[in-house]
Amino acid sequence: MAEKQLGSSVKQRPSQCTRLLVAAIDFGTVYSGYAYSFKAEWPTVMTNKWSGGDLLSYKTPSALLLNPDQSFNSFGFDAEKKYSSLTEDGKDCRKYFFFQRFKMILKSSLEKRVHRKTQCIAENGESVDAMKVFTHCINHMRKHLLEDLENRTTAKITMDDIDFVLTVPAIWDDTAKMFMREAAVQAGIKSDQLLIALEPESASIYCQLMHLESTDNKRFFLAGKESGAKYMVLDLGGNRMTIKAE
Repeated sequence: MAEKQLGSSVKQRPSQCTRLLVAAIDFGTVYSGYAYSFKAEWPTVMTNKWSGGDLLSYKTPSALLLNPDQSFNSFGFDAEKKYSSLTEDGKDCRKYFFFQRFKMILKSSLEKRVHRKTQCIAENGESVDAMKVFTHCINHMRKHLLEDLENRTTAKITMDDIDFVLTVPAIWDDTAKMFMREAAVQAGIKSDQLLIALEPESASIYCQLMHLESTDNKRFFLAGKESGAKYMVLDLGGNRMTIKAE
């Protein structure tokens, strides 16, 4: 029954994706993650589960650890665990660069604009180019996505098979969006395969289409089916809340 409904939904609203699948990266202030769906079965959205000890989560902390030479060491739960171990041992921990809650330096105020020389301050007090920090994070999630696809499918999927969506806060200006695009390109995502989307807009579109995923429409708010339906999206982020009504 579920497969029959899924096929009907795909025919009702065929995917506009030009490649095999669409992958979305949510780079959050506190937590980050990604999700994806295949063109042939686009209503079925798949997400990765990150492991943090005994905890399994759809998101991982937006934490980055760089080696003393500023090369990549780890991201997410792994970065927090390794940095905690370094500080406990007390061995050269200040030589490493640990970052967390750094996303909003791209728009710390409505007036301030980001630029290529914008710096991120690590826990050791040293500064690193923000472009390098953001590129490391996006590159890690890109590689993690490819590994997840390899483990889940038998087909050989490459970067050329994927359209990417990178979500950003609604308050970000064009310079912050351009900064994220450049960081994504440096992380290995081609510009013509990348869409920058506003976080509340993306959530709103999902609310309009979410009934296509369900095998029991009664459990879902049918924003896309009910004439005159209204709904509100509350995006509760790490340091601010965005409200969108439709």
